Amino acid sequence: MLPRVLNSVELKMYLDFCEVIKNMPKFEIKGTFKNDGQMKPYTKTVDAPNERLAGEFTLATIGSKHRLERKYIIIDSVKAIDGE
Repeated sequence: MLPRVLNSVELKMYLDFCEVIKNMPKFEIKGTFKNDGQMKPYTKTVDAPNERLAGEFTLATIGSKHRLERKYIIIDSVKAIDGE
């Protein structure tokens, strides 16, 4: 099956979205999560519009991957990364 051809409005929206994603800042998130009864450290780098959403993305990613509730995931620090 061939992919659908975008009309001019859809193409402009897609290109604008790509530009926003490309220019999104990077954040480094450090913390711990509970795994097999022990607290394990983690460090994640995510692209996000702000620190709050970087933390949300991290909670969602770790929770989904390790099947954990948010109460078992602790964020110790969120730091913007420059120059990457």
